[in-house]
Order: sequence, then structure tokens, then C-alpha cells
Amino acid sequence: MMADEWVHWPELHEADTVMSVPLHFWQKHRRTYNQSDLLAKAFCGKTNLPWIKNILFRKKMTRSQTRLKREDRFENMEGAFGLRDHEAVRGKTVLLIDDVCTTGATLDACAHTLRTGGARKVYAMTVARQV
Repeated sequence: MMADEWVHWPELHEADTVMSVPLHFWQKHRRTYNQSDLLAKAFCGKTNLPWIKNILFRKKMTRSQTRLKREDRFENMEGAFGLRDHEAVRGKTVLLIDDVCTTGATLDACAHTLRTGGARKVYAMTVARQV
């Protein structure tokens, strides 16, 4: 579904690589999978864009965003992500994949980390958006 929609957004075709929003190690261990990874894998299979795994990582366990106000969600995500290899993103346009966008706090924090690490541009795609 995301790949079918991607066709209609020419600016997203600038992407050099795809990344998924990471879960914290313990969250992934408890859940056994990352839904964003599953979406990115399927998306890349349809678009032939390369998927770079395990470069963007969640370095701190954050509180659940579910009951937080908008401004608290952004504060909760501050410093949550890190990059293992800046060269993997330097000068590249990254398409970030996640399942749901509510306030954009998580995507914003990921994009900030990627841009600080040298990414030229960061776009995001999600399956759903809360309105």
C-alpha cells in the first residue's frame, strides 16, 4: 500500500535509502518484532530502494506517548535516537518509515538525528496519521 502511494509523490523519489523508526532494544526484545521494520522491508521489496538497518537506533527507553500531551511528546523524544555510522547517511536523502504519525514527535526526533548526522534531506511515510 505504501509503495503504491509512493508512486504519486515525486519528491519522495529523491530518496537514496530507506530507514525504519527503531524500537529500543528492550521494546523489540519484548515484542519480538518492529512493525516499522516489517513495513520498510515490504516497501523496499516493491520499490527497490535500499533499506539500511541498525544505523539509526533508539538510545534511551522513552515513556509511552499514548497519554502525553503534544508538547510532552516532543520533550519525551529529545535525545532518544542516535546514529551508529554517520557516513551511512552523510549527504543522502533518507525516507523514514513508521506505522503511525500522531503528533510527529518521534519522526521529528529521528529526522533531527539524521540531519545532525549529515543527511541532506529526510522524508517520512507512515501507514496512518491521526487527524
